[in-house]
Amino acid sequence: MQVNARVNPSGVVTLMINQQISSPGAGAGSLTPSFNQQVVQTQITMQDGDTIAIGGLISESNSYSTSGIPLLNRIPIAGALFGTRSYSKDRTELVIFMTPHVIYDTNDLMEASEEVKARVKKLLKMVNYKD
Repeated sequence: MQVNARVNPSGVVTLMINQQISSPGAGAGSLTPSFNQQVVQTQITMQDGDTIAIGGLISESNSYSTSGIPLLNRIPIAGALFGTRSYSKDRTELVIFMTPHVIYDTNDLMEASEEVKARVKKLLKMVNYKD
């Protein structure tokens, strides 16, 4: 994700946001790799402190596989005794929430730094938490 911000003196923030998701493509096993790529570009103008939600990067995949004794697993009705079939659906949606904060002076900078430190400590506690 790439975010470029422009701020005017009254605290209005313009964000230019480029999101990109890449994943291995269908030919991942071949000598020439391929990639699936999703790209979203947007521009948003908002006030300092407002929160936005950005969605739009959605992917869905369906897969079907069979395994078992060759030929015998394909016999109608009785084939289930000689193999298995599996179906799966997968859906992924990326939603990003952003809240810009404009820092006007060193006091704002110090407050923002302390808030970030406190959030990181809280996050570390949550990650290291053991039942």
